[in-house]
Amino acid sequence: MHTYRSYETFRATDKKYPLLNDVLPFDYPPTHKSQRINYNKIRRIFTPAIIPWFILILGVVLALIQWCYNRSIWLDEGLLALNIIHRTPAELLQPLDNLQSAPILFLWIERLFGTLIPNTEMGLRFFPMLCFVAACVFFCKMLRRESGIPTTSVAMGFFAFNYWLLSYSAEAKQYCVETCVAVVLLYLITKTYKTQLGKCLTLSIVGVMSVFMSNTAVIMLFTCGCYLLYQQLSTGNITLRRLAPLLGVAATWIVSLVVCYVVFVSRNNTTREMMHTSWIAFGGFLSHHPQELFSGNYLMFIVNRLGLFISNVLPTYHIVALAIITLLILAGMLSLLLQKRWGWLILTIMPIVIIVLLSFIQLYPIARRLVFFCTPGLILLFTSGVSYLAGCISSKVKQYSPLLAILPLAMVLTIGFPIQRENFRGAITFVQDQLRPNEQIVGARPSTLRFYSDIGVIKSSTMNQVDTSATLMDNLTGKVWYIVSTPYGGIWDGYRYSPRHVGSNLERRLDSLGYQPIKRYEDFGAAAYLYDFK
Repeated sequence: MHTYRSYETFRATDKKYPLLNDVLPFDYPPTHKSQRINYNKIRRIFTPAIIPWFILILGVVLALIQWCYNRSIWLDEGLLALNIIHRTPAELLQPLDNLQSAPILFLWIERLFGTLIPNTEMGLRFFPMLCFVAACVFFCKMLRRESGIPTTSVAMGFFAFNYWLLSYSAEAKQYCVETCVAVVLLYLITKTYKTQLGKCLTLSIVGVMSVFMSNTAVIMLFTCGCYLLYQQLSTGNITLRRLAPLLGVAATWIVSLVVCYVVFVSRNNTTREMMHTSWIAFGGFLSHHPQELFSGNYLMFIVNRLGLFISNVLPTYHIVALAIITLLILAGMLSLLLQKRWGWLILTIMPIVIIVLLSFIQLYPIARRLVFFCTPGLILLFTSGVSYLAGCISSKVKQYSPLLAILPLAMVLTIGFPIQRENFRGAITFVQDQLRPNEQIVGARPSTLRFYSDIGVIKSSTMNQVDTSATLMDNLTGKVWYIVSTPYGGIWDGYRYSPRHVGSNLERRLDSLGYQPIKRYEDFGAAAYLYDFK
């Protein structure tokens, strides 16, 4: 029988007489280090600093789910996809068909993955999904370097759970790639380098690659050039020797832009002119006629166009929600002004200013997908405003501000996830299964129809019964399948997409003529109806 020594006595004996532990009777008390949970180690692992990385992983999981969902290809995707799958890399250097335009390096990479993962939309969407992952990683690393943990968590949530970015990550278009390029440039331009040579080489190589990867790279590179110039001017030591490396970086950027313009852009004049005409008709440019500047309709038009920048941060058209987001962005700008962080003001605001000016002179249209690359900067301003106003209210409010990161995730799940557009594949597959030899198909999108025919989803026998020249309202005879689709899949009601009966106008018109559908298929953004015109 022996007695327990206290833990403190054991530690003292252990240090003073280490050999006595071999001869003295001893039972470890329950409080000994080997028998209790190391809460300090757990706290070191599960710190607030891990929240942004957790958000990043969850965002990547959502992007993978969206990619694996493999939603039906939509109109614009089909038009570009036909160019990618039917052309060789050398032929992609020529102007694209179907009024399409995309950076050459993006087209080559898409062609590569389309070959590696053939006969499916997933191959063409693999590279945008990879760009989403890369953008999230670089955005998280930049946030951890530049801001506090609460701000980092909120910004990461609004970026990784962004509804539009998740949608673009599973789309065979360049919009997610352009956002990734913008984030990478922001990360590299604000990074601290060990040597000036390393900085110049990195910025030169990445800048040249971005020119051939992103249509919006010229705007971001101009912004980055202004940031570098500001950095040099703020040092107060301006000499040719110190400016020479930066001038070398600018020279490589300018040369690559000139080469890109001469080799690719200038040869695509016909497409550019036709797109310019369509954007004028669509209202993508900010009018510059003096007589319209002070009219009420024009001011509402300006608010609507600029509202696209704001609604890219959070998918809403509610006037109150947009006003709150705008207020927080302005508060973020005020916060940066008070902190005299002029460099970040340049990086976040200048791309938007450039786009607005270019739109006034009708050189760049304002549309959601075309200005989405500005969203990372707007998210930075938004979260800076959240942190600033929360700090003004209470330190405890600021401490709980990371909970705001749940909002964009909740909206994505509420609107509907995985995100859909037009389920044309479902409609044409249904029609193909129900099709009889004496029936005709009209109304189908030719580009989407041809894409699914080329990858083997639609049989050649089905294609023989398609009449692409007939319209939905032509006077047809016999049994006819009408296929109706819309790229937006629903009406925006200010908060979420509501699936709608996309063929309602067609049904009402034919119903007024006394015709009722024999068979029908209705899904998100697409519908098919069989009528018998005797």
